[in-house]
Amino acid sequence: MSATQRVQVLSRDTDAVTLRVFVIHPDEGDLVPDRSTALQWLVAALPAAAWSLGESARPSEEGPALARLLREARIETFAQLAWWLLENERRVVDVELLAERNVDAVDEDGAWVIDLSRPETLPQADVRVRVGAASLLDHVDPGAQWECAPFPPLSANPEAPPPRPSAPAPERLGLRATLEAHSGETLDLGWQLRWEKGDAERLAEWPGLEEITHLCLRRPIGDEGAEALAASPHARGVRRLALEAVGLGGSGLGAIARSPAWPELRELALAEDALGEAVLRVRGTPLWGRLTALELSCIELRDQDALGLLDDPPPALRALTLNSNGLRDPAVIEAALRIPNLEALDLGGEDFDESALLLLFAADARPLARLGLAGTALSSRGSTRLSSSPHWRRLRALDLTNTALSDTDLATLVNGPVAPELEELRLYNLPLGLGTLSRLVASASLPALRRIRLGSNGFDPSDAGHLGDGVELSFDP
Repeated sequence: MSATQRVQVLSRDTDAVTLRVFVIHPDEGDLVPDRSTALQWLVAALPAAAWSLGESARPSEEGPALARLLREARIETFAQLAWWLLENERRVVDVELLAERNVDAVDEDGAWVIDLSRPETLPQADVRVRVGAASLLDHVDPGAQWECAPFPPLSANPEAPPPRPSAPAPERLGLRATLEAHSGETLDLGWQLRWEKGDAERLAEWPGLEEITHLCLRRPIGDEGAEALAASPHARGVRRLALEAVGLGGSGLGAIARSPAWPELRELALAEDALGEAVLRVRGTPLWGRLTALELSCIELRDQDALGLLDDPPPALRALTLNSNGLRDPAVIEAALRIPNLEALDLGGEDFDESALLLLFAADARPLARLGLAGTALSSRGSTRLSSSPHWRRLRALDLTNTALSDTDLATLVNGPVAPELEELRLYNLPLGLGTLSRLVASASLPALRRIRLGSNGFDPSDAGHLGDGVELSFDP
């Protein structure tokens, strides 16, 4: 989506906001946004002081929870907040196009015909954005409007408020300055980096890469840049590689997977690229034989492609993440459970129905130490089967974020079978009462419990401060 001119809040409910967006030059006439764009629209609906913070934040006027959240995350601009949301809410955000108008405003050559003096004729979309950070929606003002460029008032709303001035974006460092200032074994080259043509090649030639064990890249490099990295003489120590929204295709991915220059690479995370069946290029390569962890998130992976990978899985694979790809076929779960050494499985945001998820809890299912079910169709039926499954006595971490579980379902864990090794529970965006939380913390059935991740549970976090005796309670915004 390009050249958004105005965002208007139509309505708000408990976990979603409906926006009307006016644009110039929609990409190929398509008004369906990606999540990054939709989250920027959502942030635009927040009060001006929520995203123009600095020292001028006014917590008493704009909401202390939101202002504290932003200060602690060192968020000072609109763009930073949008990206922070994208990073932290990927599994629990969806975008639904409700209506679109004026999408045929093109001339005979296909060029957009725009009349800024008549903004009501612009291409526009009504979009519903659902976000897991539901507490943020408390700060959205129905009827508010935001403009990203000078724009005449809408004729339908001549009393629209004046445009909100955005805070100036901080100066972004280029690759050279970033690498010169870097220290440590983890290198994360994210959205805040000013990226230029040829930077992937410059990174590949950087001698300091020899000290890096964990490399995360979230800048567009394309297949050409990936092939340059694959041939780097300095990447021998990299053990984990995460590539997110880098414009990766099959040839670039295949080059990395086949390269002898990355002998220690054991963990691969791919996200936000439309790889689809191209991910099959990794199968049968030297990397495939070494992989211990594989994460595939939002890459448009189809059921048949997932089955193609898992029918002959990496022999050393211990951790598998399949996240928000739209997977539905129960055979994918069955194939995952046949992986010989699998210890951790995360199916967050996939579209399996609950009958498919119940395969995880079959009596003969391979027991897992870590299980992620965030944003899945799990309900009370599944939670009952979970606590009597082979996993329950071995589980060390369990993520139930944003599922259909109720407070009553969670309460059954308190007096249910003993989970002697369960150390961490993630219960974000679930209707959890303080009474149930208190019993979870003190439950004899969860003797090893050390951490509970919470947030958007229907109570004020300050009311739970006295409950964490021996158990760390952390609250995500």
